[in-house]
This record gives sequence, structure tokens and C-alpha cells, in this order.
Amino acid sequence: MRILHVTREIGSDRRYGIGRSLAPVVQALQARGHEVRYLTQDDQSPRGRAWQQRWTERLAPWARRIYGAQAECFASIWLERLNMGRLAAKVASSARADVVHLHDPWIGWGFRLARHVHGVASCRWGITQHGFGCYTDAIREEGVPYTARLLRQHRRLEAGVLTAADWVICPTRSARAQLARDLCQVAVPAHWHAVPHPQPIAPRLSQEQARRQLGWTGDAWHVVAVGRLNPVKRFDQLVRAVVALAEQTGESGTCQQIQLTILGEGDPRSLHEIAALAKVGAVSLDVRTVDEVWPYLRGADVYVSCTANESFGLANLEAQAAGAPVLCTAVGGVPEVTGGGAWLVPGDDAALVPAVANALGTLLSNASQRKRMGEVGRAHAQSWPDASEVARQLEAVYASGG
Repeated sequence: MRILHVTREIGSDRRYGIGRSLAPVVQALQARGHEVRYLTQDDQSPRGRAWQQRWTERLAPWARRIYGAQAECFASIWLERLNMGRLAAKVASSARADVVHLHDPWIGWGFRLARHVHGVASCRWGITQHGFGCYTDAIREEGVPYTARLLRQHRRLEAGVLTAADWVICPTRSARAQLARDLCQVAVPAHWHAVPHPQPIAPRLSQEQARRQLGWTGDAWHVVAVGRLNPVKRFDQLVRAVVALAEQTGESGTCQQIQLTILGEGDPRSLHEIAALAKVGAVSLDVRTVDEVWPYLRGADVYVSCTANESFGLANLEAQAAGAPVLCTAVGGVPEVTGGGAWLVPGDDAALVPAVANALGTLLSNASQRKRMGEVGRAHAQSWPDASEVARQLEAVYASGG
């Protein structure tokens, strides 16, 4: 088959985005004899970018008059996605694609509109929903400013494009079930499938080797978290939990410095302000972007995720593959993916800080428990479907057309 995968990413997004899980699947599909192209925003021509910018400037004032100030953001988002859908249809036509796999429902709308213009109306196409449940709700949780009216309209548009697609894929069964609930489906439609992200392959690296590579010396506890600095990840709550733990251990006379390392892009100033509330020397916060997370995951005493929602949580599975003890909130698809190999705490805001502080304190004070959790998590990750198996599942979806 000639297969085209389409995302809204730019090159830098591949550190933590869709590309991190999609690239090995593309390679596995190619190894199975398929012609596969991976299309991103980096493939937009200067002319296409200029068209997008011009129409964004033209439509933003009209959107603001109809929907209010928030609509300017949506004019930009929608034109970006529609333009990627248009490009997808154009490339699918020139490449004579049999299958177009779109990784965003709004790109799906663009492709649906443009496929007739470019003569690919008979091409099989479908969408992967990367958020937990309805994409509209997922991006709202990440901070996109919806009005009630826009929220209703976008849910209707999302439901329409998912109905029109030949197939819809969610990365977990729980995400698929939530999508059906969000869009008021009585039952999960037959053309909706659950296909996971593939098993992450951890390099052979001991904790001691990883720490030497990172320059981590001394007796500090090393706690690691991964993800973009957006509200849904709740890194502010994680920093508060680490500060609370440092205060608890200080009062008991067992104070040991905690080094919290967050690997993600964004503005860390508010996180540093929270960390500064701890006693001098008790908590050290390092927020950075890196191309390779494996040394940090392997060198960690504990890996933590405090996210409010998660469709899959690839970083959690990567931490398990690295052998780190994993502490996560029991939200979205996280329990399904971590498979009993992680310490799960309730995800509600009110109890999050004490729950994470207490669990983290228990793990950091018990080396044998950390070792057992790391071994169980690694065994679970190694049993996860690999890229070749995920490629086989995608083949079955593509061939069936739904």
C-alpha cells in the first residue's frame, strides 16, 4: 500500500509529540513492504505558509465579531489545520496514495474538503484521536479558550468528521470509550479501533552509567518528569509535592536534597517560584529540553507524572522500559497502559499534592521497593506490542476500510 501519515507537528515537536511514537511504526510499515510518507508542517511551501498567514489575518477580525476575542486563536488554529489537510490531499494525489492517515480531526476536515478538488475522493482515510476522548475537550483542558457556543459547534464538527472517516483510531480502549461518551454515542461505532503506541526500546544502560553521563553526583534524590509545560500536566502540583516532602523530611531530621528534573518545553518561571518556597538547599529544580530522555529516566530514583488527563502516556511506558519506579495519577488511559506496574494515586486536584508527597516519600525511603517496582515495570513494558505488531494492526484497519 501507498500510505501517507499527516500531523500538524514541526520538527521540534518530535521530542515529546506524536513523532516520538509514530516514527518507529512508519519504519515498521516500510519494512513490511509499504511505501510510507510522513507529512508535517515542515513540508509546507513558502507559498502555502503565505496563504495561511494572509487568510488568518483576513478572517481573525470577522471571527472576533461573531464569537468574541477568543475566536482569533481559533482562526489561526483552524487555518493551520485546514491548510495541512489541503496539503495532504495534494500530496496524496501526486503520490497516488491508497491510504491517508490523519493525526488530528481538524486536519481531517481540511482533507475531507480538499480531496474532491485533488481527485482523491476514493482514497481510504481515517483519523487518530490523540487526546483522551473528544479532541475539542482535550485541547480546552490544555488551555485553548473556548466559549460555550464554540465548544458546542466544535463538538458537532468533530462528530461529523469522525462519522465520515473510514476509520477512527484511539491509542487505548479507555480513550475510545471516553470518545463515545463525549460525543453522545450510544455504542462505540464499528469503525472505531483501539491501536496502541508501540513498545519503547530502552538502551542498555545502568543507573550508574546514566548518572555519570548526566554528571549527577552526591547523595541527592533524583526525581524526573517529562512533558510540555502546559496546565494539564500540573507540574506546579508536582513541585508543590516535592517541596512538601522536603519539609516533612526536614521536620523528621532525615532531610536529603531532592533534585527534581522536568524535561519539557515552556516557561518555567512559575515553577521556580514554587520551588523557592522550600528551605535553602532542600529542593533543586532543573527544567530543560533535551533530545534524548533515556539517561534521565534510567538515572532517576523515581519518575513522576501528575497529569490531569492522558490518552496514553508514552513517557510513563518509557520510564517503565528504563526500569524506573513509576508514580502516576490514575487518569485517562494511564492505568490501562501501565498495567499494574506503577504506583497510581487519585487524580483529583484537592488531594494530589499530599498523595504524591506521601507516595514519593515512601518510595525514596525504600530502596528494595523501588527495585521491585522498577523490575515489574520493565517486564510489563517488554511485554507491550512492538512496532511490528502495531504496524500489523494498522494494516488490518487500512485493508478493511473501517
